[in-house]
Amino acid sequence: MGDDGHDHTGAGLDPHAWLDPENARVWVRAMAEALAEADPGNAALYRANAEHAQDEIGASAIRIAHFLAPRRETPFVVVHDAFQYFEARFGLHALGALSASDASAPGRRGWPGCARRWPPAACAAFWPNPRSTPA
Repeated sequence: MGDDGHDHTGAGLDPHAWLDPENARVWVRAMAEALAEADPGNAALYRANAEHAQDEIGASAIRIAHFLAPRRETPFVVVHDAFQYFEARFGLHALGALSASDASAPGRRGWPGCARRWPPAACAAFWPNPRSTPA
């Protein structure tokens, strides 16, 4: 198990790697090639869709980089430590995580702990998980 509570040993890949847009672009290309090999009749469509997706991912990464550039020094906390690839790509650094894994929500009791562990500004700039719901 990795530090975030996921079993990363199965396929040898961290499931959070897609949060780096460059990794996502590589995976899109690999998926398109696998689909093209499995379904040669639609190979051109898979490759065209992948090219479009890669362009969109690249454009989004540029927008994200511009948005985050003035915020690189803003402290923040994440629900669980899933954003390492995103942080590395965009020059960010989370102070810590509220829960050990995405399988355990911090709930309302987790928020007071945030203020005890990190500066209040970091708890105000909290990053939820994409799948999380408000406590």
